[in-house]
Amino acid sequence: MESKQRILLVFLCCALGWLSACQNEEVGPQSNIGESDDIFAYDDGVLIGNEGTFTFGNASVDYYQPENGVHASGVFDQVNGLPLGDVLQSMYLDDRDLYLVVNNSARIAVVNPSTMRLRRDFGALGSPRYVRRYGERLFVSQLFDGKLWVLDANTGEVLNKWDTPGWTERMELVDSMLWVEDQVGGTLLGFNLERDTLQFQTDLPGGISDLIEAEGRLYAFAHAAVGSDLVEINPISGEIMRSSDFGAMDASFLNYNTDEDAFYFWAGGEIRKFRRADWVLQPASLYETGNANVGGFALDPGTGDWYYTDVLDFATRGWLYRLDPFFAPLDTIRTGFIPRIILRP
Repeated sequence: MESKQRILLVFLCCALGWLSACQNEEVGPQSNIGESDDIFAYDDGVLIGNEGTFTFGNASVDYYQPENGVHASGVFDQVNGLPLGDVLQSMYLDDRDLYLVVNNSARIAVVNPSTMRLRRDFGALGSPRYVRRYGERLFVSQLFDGKLWVLDANTGEVLNKWDTPGWTERMELVDSMLWVEDQVGGTLLGFNLERDTLQFQTDLPGGISDLIEAEGRLYAFAHAAVGSDLVEINPISGEIMRSSDFGAMDASFLNYNTDEDAFYFWAGGEIRKFRRADWVLQPASLYETGNANVGGFALDPGTGDWYYTDVLDFATRGWLYRLDPFFAPLDTIRTGFIPRIILRP
């Protein structure tokens, strides 16, 4: 009898231990939702793209719901039962799909943005960096390759490879013009997608970063030997309309706030503001990120909240910080390794 009681006691302890282990505060919405189900889970919050440690295959996507504080780690892996891969370079959302561009795995995983369920999986894609969709074609920039790849957006078949002066990075689509950063020549390449021709090459000496579209114009940071310039470009003609020299300030993570007609960016541990209408840099810092090794900075256009990430030492799981519209701290979330991408679907 004593033996049976001991066995029962051991079983109960194991069961309680198992239940306790299951209660993880970072476990959020889990999805067994089919493609036909009219239910959403992951497109009502913030997605954090974690680059992952190079060659470790630990890239991941986290989910955070700011209204109720729910946080889920590794949602792509959870939903699909397979790892995302090695080095998540970028995420791109169009009106139907979310594209996860995994650089070192030469892969683009195309998922349902509501359920995170894998819809299509494109492989053997060289070293993909960023994507844009136009009609039924997908345009993919490439690392260390003087080609812009053109894919069938439904099958992943490589339809063409367009010559570029050097390797390419970020892209913006304005009507039928695709603008692509050329990292070797320091130029902005304008492809006419109705004619499939390279129509413009806008010279931005020192290199280009943080290319965005706002109010019918393109804006980019051009980096000289020291500091940054904010440049406005006409996307129809490729003409530089105006620029502002930021001096020694090394600026990055350019964001546009529609309500204020103003740009926000990060530089030297500070969040700064630039008014677009009168083309003036505000002198005062709005918020100091301190010693944080900032990997991303983004605006939530729905709530006006701000987010930035700390990648720490690149070998430790990072952090996501949420600030209110006036830059008062609201929340802190532990992320995966090297969080760089902040996306609000």
